[in-house]
Amino acid sequence: EVEDALLRQRNNNWVPKIDKMIKSGQHHLIVVGAAHLAGPYSVIAQLRKQGYTIEGP
Repeated sequence: EVEDALLRQRNNNWVPKIDKMIKSGQHHLIVVGAAHLAGPYSVIAQLRKQGYTIEGP
C-alpha cells in the first residue's frame, strides 16, 4: 500500500510537468521506471485521461 501510494503521488506530480513539456513544442526524452507505466494511476493512464494518444500497451 505504501509503495502504491508513493507511485501514485509521484505520478500525480510528474503528469503536469510532462504535459507542460509536451506543450512546449520542444523535444524531450522522458524516462520513468516500469512501475510508473501500468495501472489506473499510471503516467500513461493519466495522460490518456487528459486526451493524449499513447501508442503501445
